[in-house]
Amino acid sequence: SYIEALASKGVIAGFPDGTFKPNEPVTRAQFAAIINKAFSPQATRQAKTFRDIRSNFWAYSAIQTATRGGFLAGYPNNTFKPQQQIPRVQVLVALANGLALTTNNQNVLSVYSDASQIPNWAEAPVAAATAKQLVVNYPTAAQLSPNRQATRAEVAAFVYQALVNAGQAQAIPSPYIVRVP
Repeated sequence: SYIEALASKGVIAGFPDGTFKPNEPVTRAQFAAIINKAFSPQATRQAKTFRDIRSNFWAYSAIQTATRGGFLAGYPNNTFKPQQQIPRVQVLVALANGLALTTNNQNVLSVYSDASQIPNWAEAPVAAATAKQLVVNYPTAAQLSPNRQATRAEVAAFVYQALVNAGQAQAIPSPYIVRVP
């Protein structure tokens, strides 16, 4: 349902052969393109030149827009790693940071059986994403698997839930949305 809803909004698309390939990974460059289509980020910070992205790279402007909008950041060595498959934790941090989501309750992470695998730098944004119901975990809601590569279906679900949180989409009921007790 998340994939169909985002496709109808023009945020994501399938492949020329008519498939969507929901279990395929998403690169950081592809995620930047999805962010731009979903949220049309406004610049909140200076553009950054990454040493591993040329201005003629297919996602150059998408990466620039997503980073200026606060959704994505590069690595400490001034690289972006556009072809790297994006881990689930980076997707959630990007959405929480770009949408300025916060929570005062860091204990929300205790809903995850694998909370200890969340990197320290990601704890506050992942807690905010969890509190705001952006997290959709299938097949086990209590398992985040933060460091596993995000699939196209998972990115679609997280982005859709972020649109719901922003009041830009209707909620789709799912038993896999992580809810804080």
